[in-house]
Amino acid sequence: MTQEVLPNIKAGDKQVEFAEYCANMCRELSLMAHKQDLSFLSYLLSMASEEAEGVCRASNSKKNA
Repeated sequence: MTQEVLPNIKAGDKQVEFAEYCANMCRELSLMAHKQDLSFLSYLLSMASEEAEGVCRASNSKKNA
């Protein structure tokens, strides 16, 4: 699998954009799982969302430093 990088977009920016997307999707899926009483699945998705948000925060910290 090759990594395609769009012109004028740094690879790190694309990574953060993808992490934001993952965080949003995992958060929504976590809520859906919770509504279906799938508590462990909801928990795992919540943890994945927090991990993706951490990637975004770390990247933002580096940019502001």
